[in-house]
Amino acid sequence: MNFRPAIGFIILISTSFSLTACSRPLAYQIPPPDKSLSIHDKLDRIVAIRRDKGSASDFPLNPGLTRNQIAELTKGLRFKFPEELVQLYLWRNGSPADSQSAALFRDQRFLPLAEAVDHYRQMLTYYPFDVWSLDRIGKVDLRDCFPFAGLDGSAWAVNSGGEFSGYHPVISVFEGVELFFWSFDHMLDTVLDWCAQGDHSADGVTLTREQELRIWKAHNKGIFVQSGA
Repeated sequence: MNFRPAIGFIILISTSFSLTACSRPLAYQIPPPDKSLSIHDKLDRIVAIRRDKGSASDFPLNPGLTRNQIAELTKGLRFKFPEELVQLYLWRNGSPADSQSAALFRDQRFLPLAEAVDHYRQMLTYYPFDVWSLDRIGKVDLRDCFPFAGLDGSAWAVNSGGEFSGYHPVISVFEGVELFFWSFDHMLDTVLDWCAQGDHSADGVTLTREQELRIWKAHNKGIFVQSGA
């Protein structure tokens, strides 16, 4: 997958609004994600809903990797590969390269690990500097952020280099860096709710502006405020 800076601001399918990180200091503890389900259980549910409700009855996913295979593919990274991504790639190894329209994470394609490693290297090549300062979580070093999903030059990545309130945040990399989810588990909870409540096609899940914001805020309290609100 060729990483290229895309034009404009990242907007999820069917939405005409943008989200910006809220700069007010936290006055509460981050609500924990749903721990009644494992990462694998949540992923299985997302796929089941996509196959049941959408046109993705043959939703393609590569077989999962072993821990040894994951370790071999990620041994050149400067950070310890986070356990949540180990679990992701034990479950499945992304979508095949010819399945660009098979969006697993909202409108983002799940990248096979070898492709994700290449995407990581290209991401660093195309950005002019590595360290970004974000409201809420402070400094984010892109060299410690691993992209597991992508769409047309954008990426969702786990910030593996540091924790915030015990979590590794998930960021969006697209002509800049933004905080999108408190953690990989928070992201799965959000995507699962989006899938359950949205309309489906092979290109992803479509929700109204109000639906998307309500679900996003419910699972990631305090990250985003609506622009102009």
